[in-house]
Amino acid sequence: MVEFTNLPLKAIAISIGYSLPHFCEVFKETYDMTPGQIRKGGG
Repeated sequence: MVEFTNLPLKAIAISIGYSLPHFCEVFKETYDMTPGQIRKGGG
């Protein structure tokens, strides 16, 4: 979803019940990249 939408990361995090910092932490642990890196084409 992060890669294929223009929704702000905060909106994505809230939609799944996470705070933005927690979402970014879990995302990085899972994908070994931050959501921002994925959006910039790093994934």
